Amino acid sequence: MFYDRRRDSRNFLIDTFVAKSRDAGQTWKNHRVTENNFAAIHDEDVVVNSVYMGDYLGIAADRVRQRDGVIVSWETIPLETQTPPSPG
Repeated sequence: MFYDRRRDSRNFLIDTFVAKSRDAGQTWKNHRVTENNFAAIHDEDVVVNSVYMGDYLGIAADRVRQRDGVIVSWETIPLETQTPPSPG
């Protein structure tokens, strides 16, 4: 799972993707999991670097192998709550 800006021609808005392999890692396919792309919001935490958005991604596998696959979680920020950067 990873963040990527490939779908935004301005290289600003982010989507979350999951890469899947069905042949033990020989080939991979990327699948977009966000419904809407979102802007990185930073400078919200005075303790953390002011230009750091964070990487709030989570992934878990079934340790006892009862089920195939993984469970993933990610954070998105709804576009209606964001102010885009000024052109410059």
